[in-house]
Amino acid sequence: MNTVLDVQEVQQQLDRAAHDATHGPADIRAGRFVHVRATVTTSAHDICHHDGIKFSAEQAAQSYLLLFWEAINRANFVGSILNNGTNIPSPITLEICYLQFRKICEMIALGSLFLHGDLPETKRLNGEWNAEQIMKKLSRLHPDFFPHSATIVLDTSSGNRVWKVEQDTNPNAIKQIEVAKLYNKCGDILHRGKIKTLDFTVFPETAAFLEMRSWQEKIVALLNSHIIMRANRMGFYLFNAQDADGKPFCSVGEYKNGGVVLRNIRTTFKS
Repeated sequence: MNTVLDVQEVQQQLDRAAHDATHGPADIRAGRFVHVRATVTTSAHDICHHDGIKFSAEQAAQSYLLLFWEAINRANFVGSILNNGTNIPSPITLEICYLQFRKICEMIALGSLFLHGDLPETKRLNGEWNAEQIMKKLSRLHPDFFPHSATIVLDTSSGNRVWKVEQDTNPNAIKQIEVAKLYNKCGDILHRGKIKTLDFTVFPETAAFLEMRSWQEKIVALLNSHIIMRANRMGFYLFNAQDADGKPFCSVGEYKNGGVVLRNIRTTFKS
């Protein structure tokens, strides 16, 4: 079921994002990505101190953007292999693609850890590398930490122009439980296993590649546009894979004085 986040207070800022979502490059709207190289300009304003923790939502979002950009390129790489094929033997092709999936799972987990760094307990997770464990522990601290697919829509039902962000609009977007499943499957494929369970299958069945395409499509469905809710209803992060200028797009929303203040992230990109 879709949930709706009212962002009427930030109509002007969302105008551009809505335009980009509707008129952005066809590649993005079709679920494909373009390679870009990103350099993020970091600012140090809006630092908040909570329980002794120094945290900036903007800096956290900028760190996430770098992981987001890398995940886009890895998903794009897998899509290129699936669409165009390679001269590499199919078992190795399968392993290469699942290596990208494993990296993407790790980026989702680590990116989420960045964004929720204002939770005091997350400090204990800074040394954790296992994506499944990071997500399990984060879910105990903030059950709604995981990204949700999102769509920006214009609502005129009240007679006014109100931009809204609809949540969970793409049912095919990969879910938290599916990321954990994929992460473990990657481990199975990327390791030869034990003597008693050793598999001597040389060439993967067609079904293995169909499953791989399904995983890639689920990842793309989430990466295209997603929203991440902060704990304690402090605000949200809104990410889009690419705007009309060919750049990943990020906005940080904070609830203040009964409304929402939206701040766009300043980034510099090089092709």
